[in-house]
Order: sequence, then structure tokens, then C-alpha cells
Amino acid sequence: MDVTTLAVALISVGGTLGGTLGGAVLSQRASRAQAAEQNQRADRQREQERDEQALQAKRDLYARLNTAARAYRVAARDAVQAAERGESVDPAPLDAAKEAWADQYSQGQMALAKDILQIASALNRSLGVGYSVVKQLPSSSDFSDAYSRAKAWFSGPLSDGVYLLRSAT
Repeated sequence: MDVTTLAVALISVGGTLGGTLGGAVLSQRASRAQAAEQNQRADRQREQERDEQALQAKRDLYARLNTAARAYRVAARDAVQAAERGESVDPAPLDAAKEAWADQYSQGQMALAKDILQIASALNRSLGVGYSVVKQLPSSSDFSDAYSRAKAWFSGPLSDGVYLLRSAT
């Protein structure tokens, strides 16, 4: 056998093996790149789902906060109207509404954006003042003055606060 034939045979075998190995390496790189792309896509999708869940949780909190504020307002209004009619005022609904508001407000303090928390804080103060006004109605020496203050609270700071909270969220 001559050297040239041997060289051609070795080069042919080397080329075949090199091509096979090169193809395998390229295929492996493509698979890795595809897997990395799929992982990145899955990471982006998980991040988007987390963001959507956080947004939904915040919306749920806003809705519960708004519902509690409105329930508090209704309970206080009912107590004022009962006092105006000369009926005895059951404190339980107003106290329950106050507690429900306090619970939602405390959750909101940990999760609300700063500007919305400022509105909720102002509303919280207004609700506290209104609670005192309503509680003092039955024992007031000047019922017409106390009723006027309660009406002013409903039509002014309380209504504005509930509206602002709803508008801001």
C-alpha cells in the first residue's frame, strides 16, 4: 500500500469523524441555546404572573378598604338618623364597622402606595372624629347642634374622604 492511499484514507476517516463530532457539538450548542431561551421565557412568564398577582392583591385590598369605609359611613349615618328620630341607638353596628375599617386600614398601612396611604390616613382621622360625634349624640345637651355637626361631617370630610379613596384607588 502506498503512502498516498493511506493518507487519503486517514483524511477521509478523520473528516468523517470530525464532521460527525462537529455536528454533534453544534447540535448540543443549539440545544443549550434553545433550553436557555425557554428558561428565560419561563422566568419572564413567572415574573409577569407575580406582578399580576401583586396587582390583583392590591386591587382586592383597595376594594376591601373602600367597602369598609362605606360600611362605616352607613352605620354612622344610620345611628345619626335613629338619634334624630328619638330612637335608641344600638352601638353594635357602628362598633363592628369601626373594627372592620381598622382591620382593613392596618393592612393598608403595610401595602398602600404613599399617596393613597395619605388619603386613607386622612379618612381614618375623619372617621375617628365622626365616630366621636355620633357616640356623643345621645348624651348631648344641645341636640340640634350635635345633629348639625354630624350632618356636616357626613356631607363634608367623610363624603370627601370616601370619594377620594375610591377615586385614588
